[in-house]
Amino acid sequence: MELDGAKERAVISRALQSAFYKEKLKSHAMASIQELPFTSKSELGGLDKKETITSTSRKSLHYHESSGSSGQESYAWYTRDDIIANAKSILSRGINLEQSDYVLIRFPFSLSLPAYFIQEAVYQAGATLIPASSRNTIATYPKVLSLLDELEITVFAGLPRELELLAETAKMTNANFAKIKRNMKLLVISGELVTEKRKQYIEQLWETPVQVMYGMTELGNIATTCEFGYLHFDANDFYVEVFDFELQEQKTFGEKGIAVISSLYQEGSTKLRFVTNDIVSIHDQCSCGATNVIDVHGRMSERINVDGNVYDSADIQSLIYGMRQVPFAWKLECTDEKFMFYLQYEDMNGIDEQEIISYLKKQFPSSVQVDVHFDKLLFDTNTLTETTVSMKPKYIEKIEGKLAQAT
Repeated sequence: MELDGAKERAVISRALQSAFYKEKLKSHAMASIQELPFTSKSELGGLDKKETITSTSRKSLHYHESSGSSGQESYAWYTRDDIIANAKSILSRGINLEQSDYVLIRFPFSLSLPAYFIQEAVYQAGATLIPASSRNTIATYPKVLSLLDELEITVFAGLPRELELLAETAKMTNANFAKIKRNMKLLVISGELVTEKRKQYIEQLWETPVQVMYGMTELGNIATTCEFGYLHFDANDFYVEVFDFELQEQKTFGEKGIAVISSLYQEGSTKLRFVTNDIVSIHDQCSCGATNVIDVHGRMSERINVDGNVYDSADIQSLIYGMRQVPFAWKLECTDEKFMFYLQYEDMNGIDEQEIISYLKKQFPSSVQVDVHFDKLLFDTNTLTETTVSMKPKYIEKIEGKLAQAT
């Protein structure tokens, strides 16, 4: 990727408006982006958050924050123009909203970011907005199903897990799920890893096409899937580099590494060479004709090394959603020598346990111990019809030493 010199200078100049980058780059002020030091999550975590503001105008600012599955706090500032630009980008990359659409937003509105991008996209399209935020006791799962039915919602936007939970709730209630699916034309999901296998599973579950957005609190929406299901980013908005896991050498097209991303448009809190800790690979061609394809393989914190064999969270998720009988809930606990899968099926009738155990064991070398447990207590489905606040699940947990000692 090549950077336009004028844009590069403008981005660096904007970054220098913040107290953080003014200090960090005092000896690099007019260097090219490729020559600048990395910016890390831990580095930002130790700051007064206002030190990262790069907007010097009197524009209104949004503050957004998330902890994610890693538990590490992420935060950023966005101007109104940033929100508008993100929405325009989303609409231009395959998420087609029309004035006749009724769009239910299930993303959380409290502190998190995607809900505001979709909200602005709905405004720009002239569509109808139904805010049904998750993570609260008002918009319960039965209530959301009622809204989907009564208001004949055509577009759903939220976390992928919410779609799985809503489908399960529909089985437990008298919801007219068949009608809900007939009305739905598009599912927009983000906030979790979505492999092609998981995307296909959700599309079959809801009988509706899925569009995936990839982004993060610090940078906004980075990429959106095309009609062939591949994530594309705009090189006018982001400068994406991929480095080895020690951040020493830059990787080439198709090679996995850590995504290091600079935001080229963000006014509120510009990020330069931000180390995302996401494992990605970049490709330059797609069947849709566009370039700048980004494959997301998971987070570095979830990368597993068992007996010298390395697996990314995308590998594990693809195994689970590639099963003939996909579980309602699942979790993997692992040490450096052992995998323990916990699978939950709400109805074990017709579930071939031996087939599942054999399938999972065949995915790994014989040197890796694989245990499979069928657990009805991973997720309490009774909470789906109550006012309990839903939580973002953690699918993979690395347990150093403890698991081996306990078993």
